[in-house]
Amino acid sequence: MDQVSVEEKTVSQSVKSLVVELTQTAIKSVKTAFDALIAQRVDWQATEVTRSNERLYEILQSCYALYKSMDSTSSNAMGLKSAFKEYYKEQFPTANADAPLITRIVRAVFGHERRLVSAYSIALREAAAKNIGVLDIPQFFRSAGGAEQVRRSRSPNHKTAKEKAGIGALALNGKILASVQSDDLAANFKAVDYEGSVILLSTHEANGSFAIRRVVQSGSAITAVLSSLASSMKEEAEKKLPEQKASNDESMRDAAISQVVNS
Repeated sequence: MDQVSVEEKTVSQSVKSLVVELTQTAIKSVKTAFDALIAQRVDWQATEVTRSNERLYEILQSCYALYKSMDSTSSNAMGLKSAFKEYYKEQFPTANADAPLITRIVRAVFGHERRLVSAYSIALREAAAKNIGVLDIPQFFRSAGGAEQVRRSRSPNHKTAKEKAGIGALALNGKILASVQSDDLAANFKAVDYEGSVILLSTHEANGSFAIRRVVQSGSAITAVLSSLASSMKEEAEKKLPEQKASNDESMRDAAISQVVNS
């Protein structure tokens, strides 16, 4: 091996050693920097965030107290609610005036921060649903891990959109209101996408007829329509209950009379 090759090898090893040394130094520096940042974050969470959250809970507690003071039919509550309605309309002229009272109170305090308004409104509505006392609001949020961690509880009878759609699909076995057939409808219908139902989007014309404008076979659209039918079918079933009860009572009466006559 000539002298030049030996020198090149020596230089190469020196460079590698230097790179390793610099890398190790950098790693130590980065670790030191991040250790310091992590320590600051831990201290911040333990002190400033906790103080900040406690202050937030106090503000939300006041919002809740205002809500409770308006949530009755007493003259004082009605007067306060009326005054708040005017104030809210003045401050948020384009906002939904039909939003839940507690949501409007939260928006009045937190402004147009939609994410915060939604989260805090949900939290306070859940507190109201659970009849949490005004004084217990801070602890309610602490136990939940924070106001934004509170979620509305679902009813034991809660059904998903898919489950509701299954109920609504029963309407497809009901009375046929009309039957239509045309080449245009056939051309717009995709047999491969058909799964038992299809939406015919129509308008009501001046002559009393219905003009079909679109054939909709989107799965999500059909699920939404069938899901909405579940509620109306429930209402129809509830309306029929008195009739069914009367019919059953009449049948039982007739059976009792028949039994007496034939005994």
